[in-house]
Amino acid sequence: RDLPANYVPGVAFPVQIVVTPAAGSVTWAVVENVPLGWVVSTPVANDGTYVTNATQNKITWSIDGDTQTTLSYTVTPPSSASGQKTFSGIYNVDGTSVSPAITGDQTIDESGTPTPTTKGSATRALPATYTPGTGLTVTITTAPNGDATQTVVDVPPAGWTVTDIIGGGSFASGKVSWSIGNGTAQTLTYTATPPSSDSGTKTWGVTSTYTGDGAANTIGGANSIAQGTMGTPAHPADTNIPPDFKISISEAVAYATAYQNKSAWPTTPTTVTISWAVNAATLYQNGQSYHEDLNATPGTPSRWVTGP
Repeated sequence: RDLPANYVPGVAFPVQIVVTPAAGSVTWAVVENVPLGWVVSTPVANDGTYVTNATQNKITWSIDGDTQTTLSYTVTPPSSASGQKTFSGIYNVDGTSVSPAITGDQTIDESGTPTPTTKGSATRALPATYTPGTGLTVTITTAPNGDATQTVVDVPPAGWTVTDIIGGGSFASGKVSWSIGNGTAQTLTYTATPPSSDSGTKTWGVTSTYTGDGAANTIGGANSIAQGTMGTPAHPADTNIPPDFKISISEAVAYATAYQNKSAWPTTPTTVTISWAVNAATLYQNGQSYHEDLNATPGTPSRWVTGP
């Protein structure tokens, strides 16, 4: 467990737990006990389940497989909190009778100096799917909201190569980083290329952060991407992971709503135009199934036509 050096009453802060399974592990259960009266922000990342009442204040996760996983959550101490507080927890592997305690930081002390607050945020947009061995564009948009400086750190899937970084960033130790010495909104991009042997759904690291004038905030927006069926990309309104190459009524309505509200869409193109919204609605009305017309102009709605 990783805790900050101290806490400020009434001010939220992040907590991380790194789970390192032994090779061959099938399932892990992790139970984190948070000080009573402290409030955990929901929904909890990594599909955590939060239960709080007069006698318990805990988060439970269930993890499949033997891949290292970082669990994270945000907790806010009450404004009346004071002194040192203790975090505790246990983990269990494959339902055995032994449940060792979570190691790492166990206690946190109150700070007399309030921590500055990051006012802004950053949002990531990804294509609907990826093709092994083929580069794709990752777009991060910042909204500083008063922050005087901005630092963005993005962690693409392990083993992916990064090129063509736009916005003055750099790539090192598996992280793409930008340090921006002003409070102007930025559109940052880079090309990420998966190994030709990659398959399945891939996820961006939970340590991907935006930092303004205070503590870091996790980058929002899309954080995972599915492999396309036989390398075939999907319509941006098709939000299934992996895509089912059908536009349902809920997907068509959500896409049209994003157009009407001028909301950022999590996959490219991030701005939904009327032509894209009409295209999605047409695919739904004509039987839902769609495919890519390779003779049409790439990156335009006409690329997607009715039929399996």
